[in-house]
Amino acid sequence: MERRTEIIDKVTSYLKEIYPGSATASQIAKALGIEACSASPWISSLLADRQIEVSGKKGHSSLYRLKH
Repeated sequence: MERRTEIIDKVTSYLKEIYPGSATASQIAKALGIEACSASPWISSLLADRQIEVSGKKGHSSLYRLKH
């Protein structure tokens, strides 16, 4: 459980830093120093909890932004 909280806190902290900007899952993962495939489930969890939102598209990738 600690691992989950740690990653989610890092994702939300990064999105707070760049707010009102948005980032793709791969950009978020790169900024956190983790693999994109590792970040995706946590991003999906944050979307389900409505802590972040999809703010658009960049190519085929969704752009995520902290929901205020």
